[in-house]
Amino acid sequence: MRIRIWLCYLYQLIIFLAPAACLRQYDDPLRVAYIHDVSGKGEVWTMSLEGGEAKAITSGSLTGYSNPVWSPDGTRMVFSTSSGIPTIFSADVESGAIGIVTLGGYPTWSPDGKRLVFVRNTCIYSADSETGGNELQLTSPTSPYEDSYPACSPDGKKIVFIRGDGGSFAIYSINAPDGGNESLLNNSGIADDSCPTYSPDGRLILYVHSSGSIYVMNADGSNQRLLTANAHYPAWTPDGSQVLFSSNATGFWELCIMNSDGVNRRQLTSEMNYNRNPSVQGKPR
Repeated sequence: MRIRIWLCYLYQLIIFLAPAACLRQYDDPLRVAYIHDVSGKGEVWTMSLEGGEAKAITSGSLTGYSNPVWSPDGTRMVFSTSSGIPTIFSADVESGAIGIVTLGGYPTWSPDGKRLVFVRNTCIYSADSETGGNELQLTSPTSPYEDSYPACSPDGKKIVFIRGDGGSFAIYSINAPDGGNESLLNNSGIADDSCPTYSPDGRLILYVHSSGSIYVMNADGSNQRLLTANAHYPAWTPDGSQVLFSSNATGFWELCIMNSDGVNRRQLTSEMNYNRNPSVQGKPR
């Protein structure tokens, strides 16, 4: 009789705890990767999207780093050197292991995580995300034009990027597999736009205007409209409901967040530091 009571109690305890254990892996807050200034060098740090203590992923770099981007499964990130020979690194977030993937800058992931898209010598390339092998050159701008800031569409069919001549910059798109069907998206071709990035559903593109404001437009380049001023380096949350960005409205570059329609803007960091290039973890761990 006593054994039966204890078994009944154990069964009820398991039923009570099981949902909490199953939910924990989904309820853990997403993490934000970003560049944090340490002694004049940009280092890769992460913090919870809900705030709290930050964690250094890199330290003691000789050149500094920029443009950290989470892998689609949230287990790795890539980033590049901010000076010297442009070099792309990959970091395993769990183990902390960091290795060189290939030469280049402005790295981003294909939606399946199998390839990286990046810039080398003013052109857009793609390569295997693990080895840096199987390279494909996707664009060939003629001098004085240079390509930068590539970003892949969620369906993997398109790559959006910036083309500029040092004085003006415009947003273009190409087909992801081969670089074909090059198209101007921002219509005028003379606006100083940068940092384009697709929404998670692929319907919209965020970008930064030369005025230092974040704009949004349809994926075909139509219906361009202002979201918020004094804002740079936009990044979507995985569900597309919010946008992270950097702002120096306080006199220091801090991380901020707002709803995807530009309302409810608020500051995430208050470190009086240089915090930029946010990227939100693709999936909770």
